[in-house]
Amino acid sequence: MSIDDTDVLARLRAGADTVEEHRFDAHEVLAGSRRALRRRRSWQAVGACTTAAAVALSLALTGPVPVPGLGDVTLPGSEQVRELLGITEVSGCDVPERAVRRTPDPEVPSGSRPGVTYDLTDARPMSPCFDIRIDDVLAGDRNPENVNEFGAFWQARNFGISDGYLLGYQVFGTDGLQGELTSTGHTRVMGLTAQGRRAAWYEVAGETPEELMDSPYTLRTTTPAMGDTRTLAEIPRRDTDYPTMTAGRIAWRHGTIASVTRADGSGQPEVLARQATAVGSDADELVVATLGRDADGHSTTTFTSYGDGGSVATLLTVRNPDDDAPVSFVDITDDVLVYVHGSDAVTLTVVPRVDGGVSPDEDETITVRLTDSQVSGLSAAGDAVVWSTGPVAYLLRDTAPSRAAGPDLIRVGQGGPQVLVLIGLAGDRISWNTPGGSEAEVKVMVGTLLESGRPAGTTTRTEQAEPGQPGRAVRHTAAPIVTVPEDAVFRTYD
Repeated sequence: MSIDDTDVLARLRAGADTVEEHRFDAHEVLAGSRRALRRRRSWQAVGACTTAAAVALSLALTGPVPVPGLGDVTLPGSEQVRELLGITEVSGCDVPERAVRRTPDPEVPSGSRPGVTYDLTDARPMSPCFDIRIDDVLAGDRNPENVNEFGAFWQARNFGISDGYLLGYQVFGTDGLQGELTSTGHTRVMGLTAQGRRAAWYEVAGETPEELMDSPYTLRTTTPAMGDTRTLAEIPRRDTDYPTMTAGRIAWRHGTIASVTRADGSGQPEVLARQATAVGSDADELVVATLGRDADGHSTTTFTSYGDGGSVATLLTVRNPDDDAPVSFVDITDDVLVYVHGSDAVTLTVVPRVDGGVSPDEDETITVRLTDSQVSGLSAAGDAVVWSTGPVAYLLRDTAPSRAAGPDLIRVGQGGPQVLVLIGLAGDRISWNTPGGSEAEVKVMVGTLLESGRPAGTTTRTEQAEPGQPGRAVRHTAAPIVTVPEDAVFRTYD
């Protein structure tokens, strides 16, 4: 049977779905377009606000930003934002010009290293960005010269003659003392000095000021827990220097005799050297300055090193300016030997050390002319040296000859009529006091020496903590750098 094509087509048309006729509503189409436009404008507004907020935050974190025609632009409140986030201000801090360097020989170029000489007036002001980072400002009832590498202080306070004294140990960043040692009355503490966690001092006893002046020194030592307090020696009072310490020994000078004893109390005191004028120390090495005469009869000073391991080495012999100006202060580190001629100081000299000895080239020494001013608180750590001359504290940096930057003399702090400036150095920790109208207003600055030429705010590190104490993370962040991922997707609208 055959099917007609026309019949098949008719059957298909009869079974097909009916397609409704669609009519467009012009008002609805217009309303939809307007809604789409509002959504696009809303996204654009959100994007603009986000961009503005990011720019504002960047300005707040970065600090003053130079803008052509407007100068430096600083967002209001940026300082508070950076302080809240713990970000150190580094922008706007110019690299300081190094201290003026005087060359004794006019034929030697001033830019070369040999024969560097300074006057105290050549010192430049301290920069908180490039020299020292201030970690904290503490109440003035402390001994800044007794700071240690952990940032802790040994403190001593004398009361009335019949009330004795108080001695304690306070870890930086904590309240109160770790242990307290109090006397039984009619005693005073003098010459407190520290090496790491151990302290040594002289105790004098007497019921009247006259008895206190005439009584001998009792050399004592202790640790922060105060449970290891020992009496080491009895020393005549007159013409005795304050003690100096290594990790295992304590030395002192009485008259022209330098003596030493073990810090743990084992053994008896021994004579270290005779004709001694000054004693200094590092963590594992003592240095003694002794008087002598050269072949021409001129007065000389010889510096001898005594290692805790038993080594003895003559480091250097120098001619004294005159017989009345022997070496009155000396200190030593692995990097430098530093000494001062004269009780009313004539010069301070820093000699670089090489392989345990001193530099064979005397022209590499650094001399600071002190204009007959009295020195106190001389201390060295690494290639840095601090001391006080009159009412001013100084820092001499970068003295090792291997340092390309060369030396620099910095004026750290100024004392006042009521308070002398005291300064201490241990490792990269530095501390000094600031003057006030009264003792209660005196403050102690605690800081960290920065690498020469590197501004603060470039690293994040964990501070070395006192044994038994948790580490303290300290953030020093430069202006943030914003990066965009390579696969970032951005929406754009026509």
